[in-house]
Amino acid sequence: MTRLFLVVTLGICWDCWPITCIALPPEFGVDVSTGFQSTPLSPASIGQVTSSSLLDGVKYYKFFGSQSDHDIATGILAASSSPSNIRFYIGIPESTGAGLDALEVSNIAALVAEWDDLKSNINYIALTNEPGNVNANFSALPIKLEMVYTYIRAQPGWEHVHVSIPFCCILGASWPVPQSYFKPEYASDITRVIEIYEEYGGVFSTNLYPYFVTESEPQLLPYILGTETGEYTSMLAAQYMATWYAMQAIVPSNTLEIVIAETGWSTQGSSSSWWSTLENAQLFWNSTVRQMSDANAELYGVKIYAFELFDENQKYGGDHEQHFGLYTMSGESKGVLPGSVAPTTPAPTTSA
Repeated sequence: MTRLFLVVTLGICWDCWPITCIALPPEFGVDVSTGFQSTPLSPASIGQVTSSSLLDGVKYYKFFGSQSDHDIATGILAASSSPSNIRFYIGIPESTGAGLDALEVSNIAALVAEWDDLKSNINYIALTNEPGNVNANFSALPIKLEMVYTYIRAQPGWEHVHVSIPFCCILGASWPVPQSYFKPEYASDITRVIEIYEEYGGVFSTNLYPYFVTESEPQLLPYILGTETGEYTSMLAAQYMATWYAMQAIVPSNTLEIVIAETGWSTQGSSSSWWSTLENAQLFWNSTVRQMSDANAELYGVKIYAFELFDENQKYGGDHEQHFGLYTMSGESKGVLPGSVAPTTPAPTTSA
């Protein structure tokens, strides 16, 4: 999860923008994972959620390489009113290779075989996830990226599929935003990755989390939530632009699309993450959706995947990590997205 730290001057207030008046834009996507649920939701149950009136128009779904991903994708398509419009961002299962260095063509062949029946619905394959956060061998990234692209493009019906690396924690500086740059130890490998993307027409994926900036910069919470503006429309917009400037610094004039593969806001946490509330999550997503629909905002037309569709009660890293879901463990809406309604809690009964 990317944590970029910015200093801003706050301006316009958006607190009064009605949460229920904004439709989800066509670029809105959702990350789907049930691997850290003690009782994973069934593909049919997930399909009921994604085919609801709120999400039925959502086109983009991203997975993380779990064994259940294909079954869940099938359930989403079966329940959708427009299955041909849906696009999946799939991951290479961790079980198919012991880390990035061990990834071989045979692992990609296994992935293609598993997903071949849904290949027309696939737009991206993730090559690892957040390599800057797990100390991956960066020098292997361009080599493995080229390997996967070469194999995929030779498979009938897979020519349209792109390979991307959801980055995290790779910026050396992000303020002032126009002077942002990648960490020097990563720069040469990321340069080659960008060049490969350009060669194949790929996209640059990055995970951006204004949420985590709150811990060190609590006074910026309105800007982090996007309810007040600064030099940029929001902290998420500033992080997005910092990524763009860093890319331009190493490969000038590149025109790659930047995809925000993860962003989100936890709805519950301990006292050490006091900003993890349902209200703040509503404000964050209300602001983000508004920016995606505003032709004057930096995030207009940007493909953004919400992390994540459901809470996962077995995630590690603190209580807040278990509550990033737009929906509960059982598939109930938490009322986070514009137009959604949180479940009501019945009033306690009293005996006479």
